[in-house]
Amino acid sequence: MVQQSSSSFSDGFSDEIIELKEISYDGAKEEIAEYFRKNDGIEIGYEELIEELKIDPELVVRACAELLAKGKIG
Repeated sequence: MVQQSSSSFSDGFSDEIIELKEISYDGAKEEIAEYFRKNDGIEIGYEELIEELKIDPELVVRACAELLAKGKIG
């Protein structure tokens, strides 16, 4: 399940700089869906997806919204 933070994204991040990779929207959706499959049953927040997958925060939010709407994560 996607866990949204009630505070801003930056509150959940460590102080280290995260180098984001270039990835297409479809690629981001695939990686996020796979991450959820591997971590079935665990609540996963946007911050975790951004830090672990190194995907742009905007892409993470958009991709999660679509995946949730289609029932592919949740």
